[in-house]
Amino acid sequence: LAASNSGDSLYRVLNSSKLNIQESATYITAPDGASEPAIFVNNSQLLVLGNDIRITGAVGRADVAGQNGGAAIHATNGATVSLQNANSEGTAITVRGGAPSSGGVGGPALICEGEGTSGYIASGEFYGGIAASTSNYTGLSLLVRNMAEMTITGGNFYGDIEAFGSKIQLNGGLFDDDTTVLANGTGSIITFGNGCFDLERAEDDETKIYVKGYFVGTDGVAGTYQTITARQLDGGIVGK
Repeated sequence: LAASNSGDSLYRVLNSSKLNIQESATYITAPDGASEPAIFVNNSQLLVLGNDIRITGAVGRADVAGQNGGAAIHATNGATVSLQNANSEGTAITVRGGAPSSGGVGGPALICEGEGTSGYIASGEFYGGIAASTSNYTGLSLLVRNMAEMTITGGNFYGDIEAFGSKIQLNGGLFDDDTTVLANGTGSIITFGNGCFDLERAEDDETKIYVKGYFVGTDGVAGTYQTITARQLDGGIVGK
């Protein structure tokens, strides 16, 4: 796999190939202003299994107003993506969307899209691109769209999570207080499993649901109690 600084993805994983990232202290960052993600996976496999692995999308160029941040990882067209720390004591895998230039939107940490594309997240930290002027995560920590599927059993998420015409199975994870889980559009399904949750509709907004409770690990031990804000938009479904 050849590295490129021409605006293309730093790593392009194509044609049923496989990229394993397992060596600690591996840092992959897309060039500033790049239009492509740091890692692009098309009909291939990406395995990230290690500690202190950082993957970061392109930062918007300061001399280009309104330039959005880039995605860190983009998987499409039947690709499979799996991310987890090598052990619980190591430094986390960090996947971060690029920060935008002034007036732009932060990039997503991870995009999975297309029928047959699937993802699995067991651990790691996922950050949507952050706007320096506001210190808010304006990028998504996870975007799953166009019939892709994602299963999450762990990890920390900073920035909204969106299913657009796709399915996300949430069996674990910790979510920043400002993170919203969005089921957006017909065919979008977000399910909370492996836990004890109550779903409460907001009185002031019929699209908003508060998901209150905790995930239960495979050892039967309950995790951290959380109140997660979810939204059902244009036919999307949030359930358990």
